[in-house]
Formats: sequence, structure tokens, C-alpha cells
Amino acid sequence: MTELAPIAIFAFNRPDLLEQTLQRLSLCTFAEDSQVYLFIDGPRNSKDSKAVTSCLTLAEKYRYSFRCMEVKARKINKGLASSLKSGISTVLEKNESIIVLEDDLIVEKCFIEYMNSQLSFYKENKNVGSISGFSTKVSQNKYFNYFHPRPCSWGWATWKDRWNQAVWSIDEAGIKELKAQKKSFNKGGEDLHRMMMNQLKGKINSWAILWSYTHFKHNWVTSYPTKSLLSNVGFGEDATHCKGVNPFPYQLTNIESIGSLSYCPIASLDNDIIRQVNKYHSNYYKLLFKLGLI
Repeated sequence: MTELAPIAIFAFNRPDLLEQTLQRLSLCTFAEDSQVYLFIDGPRNSKDSKAVTSCLTLAEKYRYSFRCMEVKARKINKGLASSLKSGISTVLEKNESIIVLEDDLIVEKCFIEYMNSQLSFYKENKNVGSISGFSTKVSQNKYFNYFHPRPCSWGWATWKDRWNQAVWSIDEAGIKELKAQKKSFNKGGEDLHRMMMNQLKGKINSWAILWSYTHFKHNWVTSYPTKSLLSNVGFGEDATHCKGVNPFPYQLTNIESIGSLSYCPIASLDNDIIRQVNKYHSNYYKLLFKLGLI
């Protein structure tokens, strides 16, 4: 395998979850050959200060599980969106690609190997904007991956040249254009346009919806595995962004190595797969899930 992409992990005030993330990542194939950047956001209060200190202690515990671990602890709280955007940009100043995790993701043993393999396989395919390590349940047996117009924020990867094209703000002309393109934007899920409008109104502060808009703007697709390489254990009432219960059904892969996997040679969209995935982003599905009917 070519030079491994660095792994950026974003943490804050959940040392219990961070330890699970680091522990499972350390068991991955090629973990000992990977460089890790751990970004710990600054505290908002004294309770956060204790949790941040615990995260720093964990960093020391797992420092030698990887080729190198560089810890960047912020003195002030920047929030996830700002911390993630600046952190990724910093890592990509000296690297051509990056793998991104947050502190509530539990990866499978093949995660690092798979993400690097995908980064290498689609590096020259400029229609592919990012790689996902997570997938909802889909029915697709020909290849181990499929494409979708919506990027994923749970364990993902991208390249410097794509990240440098990210759209982090929209002017009045862009807003007018977006309103006219609602149907096209929502091909990635009928919640996208609504989330984008809430972002522009200041009701939410999400880097992920702007990253989704970037994919839409450049006509990029994301490569997803047919079976998930990770699970998100961060859902709960105390979570900042993932309240309640995880609504997305998924099936974890149990492969030991990705050597025998077959990837889609062309980054094309399959309407049937898009429908399968978009079901979980639909208002109808979310209503049924909220009512406990699913």
C-alpha cells in the first residue's frame, strides 16, 4: 500500500467515548503505521475542563499505539464546525489526503486499510468527492461499494484538492440559485434543502450540510461500503448533535482484509440504491421512527 493517509480525530468532553474510539482504532490493520492528529476542543465550563483533561490523559495512553500521535488541545471552545474545518485544513497543508473520525465512532479492524485503499483507487477520479466508512443497509452484491450524491460525516476521507474546493459560505445570488435547485439538491435526501435553509438562517451550525452542498455544487459523489465499517455510539440525550437513538439501520462487515474486495470502476449512480438510502432521510421515515413505529 502507498503512503497512509493521516487520521484526524475530533474530541471534546466525552473521554469515555474517546477511549472506545482510540482503543478500536489501535487494533486496526496498519494502525501502527498511521499518523494520528487528535484535536480536543476547549472547555466551556469547569465540568468541561475536567473532561478535556481526561481526554488529554487518554492521548498519552494511546500515543504509542500509532506511528505518531500529535495532540492539539485548544484553550477556548470553537465548536465542532469551526474546530473540524480548521483542523482538517491544517492537516492537509502537509498531506494529500485525510481520514476523519469523531470521538463517538467505533471502527472495525479493516477500517484504516479500506479507507486508504479507496483513497488510492479513486484519487484520480475527480467525480468522487469523498469516501465513507459508514453505510445504512443496502442491497447490492456486485461490488463492495456504491455511490451516493450525499457525503457522510461518520468516518470519512477526502483529498486536499477536493477539500480546497469546499464552499463554506453562499452569497445572495447563490441562495436564490439554491432555492431554484431544491429538487436537484434533494436527490441526496429530502432533508438537505431544509437543513441548508436552516444553516443560512443561523438556526443550525453544521459543517456537514455545507460539505453536502459542496458535493452538489461540484457534481461529486461519495463512495460508500455496502456494509458499514463502523458504528456510531454517540447517540443519547446528553449528546450535542445526535440526540435520542440512532435512526439509521446498518450491518457491520466482519472481513479481516480488503485484499479480495471488488470496487466499482466507474463512479456512477444507481437509482435503486439512491432510493434505498434516501428512505432513511425522508420525512415519512423520520416521523414513523419518532412515533416508535419502526
